[in-house]
Amino acid sequence: MAKAIPMNRAICVAVILSLVLASCNTTKFTMHDFSLLPTQVVKLVNADSIQRTAANAVRLSGPSMVGLRGQRYTELLFSTEIIRSTAEPIVVQFRTTPFDDSVHKYRGVMLVLSADSTTLFNGPDTTTYYTPLPIGKPFLFEVRQDASWFDLVIHHTRLGHQRTALPLTEWVLIGLPRRGSILVGDPEFNF
Repeated sequence: MAKAIPMNRAICVAVILSLVLASCNTTKFTMHDFSLLPTQVVKLVNADSIQRTAANAVRLSGPSMVGLRGQRYTELLFSTEIIRSTAEPIVVQFRTTPFDDSVHKYRGVMLVLSADSTTLFNGPDTTTYYTPLPIGKPFLFEVRQDASWFDLVIHHTRLGHQRTALPLTEWVLIGLPRRGSILVGDPEFNF
């Protein structure tokens, strides 16, 4: 005959087990923990295809998407280096939330980085820029946000000041809609 576990002990075991399982969340982590502005990273699409490869880098294999944000401030300079393995398009989006279902009307500002061009979707406006991007070597991606104005630098090309009426700040989403892989290195929010 099995010995019964006292009720208090059973409750303690259940509480400890639930705390341990809850702390094993692998879809969110923080980079630059000890900086003034740590970077929160959230795996949004196909979490199994996203790997943290270093203390300050994450690899995406398509299709997948991560969301990045600086938790304390929203109008900042965001910069990262991206290394692409193929010429597959990369989608970058600026939003107030990472979840599509909460902002159907406001898609935010979206960029599609292809092999030799970048297409900017800003509300009803669409503009394409010549931005040849290397394969297998890092290139700089940088956006400076200031209220309804933002400025973009992609590799060696400055796209200039842009104005938007859409909610723009807080989240930077980076994704691969199809195949390929990219390494997003040292994503950082700064003043």
